[in-house]
Amino acid sequence: MLDLNKFQVFIVGGYCRDRLLGRDCKDHDFVVVGATPQDMLDAGFQQVGADFPVFLSPLGDEFALARQERKTGSGYNGFTTTFDPSVTLEQDLIRRDLTINAMARKVVGWNEKGHAKLDDTVIDFFNGQEDLANGSLRHVGEAFGEDPVRVLRVARFAARYNFRIADDTWDLMKWMVRDGELNHLTVERVWQETSKALMEDHPEQFVHIIHMIGADRILFPETWETMVSVSRYFVNLDGYFDLQLRVAMLFAFCRKDQTQNAMERLRVPIVIQKFVNVFHDVRDFAWHGGDITARSAFDLFGRIGLARLTMADMQDVKVLLLELGPSGPSTARIELITNLALPYKHVTFDDLSDGQKLELKGKDIGRALDNIKLEAMQHLLIFGPTEQVNVIEIPELP
Repeated sequence: MLDLNKFQVFIVGGYCRDRLLGRDCKDHDFVVVGATPQDMLDAGFQQVGADFPVFLSPLGDEFALARQERKTGSGYNGFTTTFDPSVTLEQDLIRRDLTINAMARKVVGWNEKGHAKLDDTVIDFFNGQEDLANGSLRHVGEAFGEDPVRVLRVARFAARYNFRIADDTWDLMKWMVRDGELNHLTVERVWQETSKALMEDHPEQFVHIIHMIGADRILFPETWETMVSVSRYFVNLDGYFDLQLRVAMLFAFCRKDQTQNAMERLRVPIVIQKFVNVFHDVRDFAWHGGDITARSAFDLFGRIGLARLTMADMQDVKVLLLELGPSGPSTARIELITNLALPYKHVTFDDLSDGQKLELKGKDIGRALDNIKLEAMQHLLIFGPTEQVNVIEIPELP
């Protein structure tokens, strides 16, 4: 490991923040002051990264040389990076986004396994501990305004900790939106930050913040007008940590074509796109499908490819529809659609009669199975609790 008599090593960022909050933190990011890339290689580290040297220890921890950055162009790639032994810890930390992420603790030794031993003192040049105690997200310095990703990161941290954004940081984020900085974000980075934010404890904060600063018009031009309507519904999704479910909730009030355009542009993983499309088809049927019959439900299940879906997927669709509450279809209608999926899903070749198994070939087998499904679904409609289904008021889809 590094010789601490020659170099200063600090653990920085998320570890210091989360330890002060009493949270576990798996991110171990280190800054090395006084070293060169060759020093790191000589100490047995593996270099990764093209823009500036980052080194992996044998344990997989990241060690970066202390560095400074100078804005030379637009977006988050428009920087020139300087790293040399003269860069101080404070110069490195001042370029970071938030005060709560700009704290450090000094490494004072290594144990026999190569893990760092830390000094108990928190190095805090920018009052991060005070902001942490007050639940405040505040930018460190002017460099914040040079990197549009930081707008999304602040909204994501608000979603994680339910912290308040400081007034001066709020104003700076709005200025960055108005100045067009967010136009330089790649779709991959927008999706990366959005997907992370949706999986935090308070995703409604992310949706609310990007709407209030006007970022949603840039990030989600196809769907921004209706996305803000769902922010309050995320509150009730606590405990549901399925990303496809949360993405579907994000677009719950958008038209299917708008949603598909947004997902394709953001390069959302195909498996999530397919689930969101299923949700939209079921949602539209639940809202505007008219009287639920065995045939209409059968046709819906064929369109969404229910045979290839799991019942867990249908359960996620049910959860979303129920969370929409008064804004969505009635509970009875949702329950009926979900119940009708069971016979459709579970009818198999074994349900054919012995004679059918021997006599039927090819497509005739499929048609026979479809008839059994329809009969089972019709049986459920006749003998199930359907009295409320045809007397609901279906709202107009936004």
